[in-house]
Amino acid sequence: MTWDGGLHRGAGRLAAGIWWHTADFARFDGDTERHTAGLYTLAEQQVWREHPDVADDEQGISLFAQYGWADEEVSEVSQHLGAGVLWVGPFPGRDGDAVGGMLTLVDLSDASGSGFAGDETGIELFYRLAITPFLTLKPDLQGVSNPSGDTTVDDALVLILRIEIAL
Repeated sequence: MTWDGGLHRGAGRLAAGIWWHTADFARFDGDTERHTAGLYTLAEQQVWREHPDVADDEQGISLFAQYGWADEEVSEVSQHLGAGVLWVGPFPGRDGDAVGGMLTLVDLSDASGSGFAGDETGIELFYRLAITPFLTLKPDLQGVSNPSGDTTVDDALVLILRIEIAL
């Protein structure tokens, strides 16, 4: 069961939701939980438009933040906080391109038996290159500190290339 409500204002959005899962879940302490629940919230706002006189202009800079919570007795991630920026049309003549970045903080479960020594931090930078109206390439660079909350594992650097085809 999920509830999702939101408030839209101009070129922004505020949303919140709760979720409830009725299955049985193994707890980190070895017991069983008959259900679990969580919540999330999201805020996004376009703070600058290249063409403010055009109501549906997507070109500009937007900021966003998100927060999520789940029961740390059954969920590996008990809290998540993310924030970032997106710039659509960053260069003249490249109106369909976008560049963005995000910082994410993951609070891993501290429940007895969870086994996490620490928390995880990630940073992401990307550029979406619009080749045609139906084809985009998106190189994405991600850095992760304390992957899976394991302080003995080296930090990770990941390079991804996404190809998007819209038919």
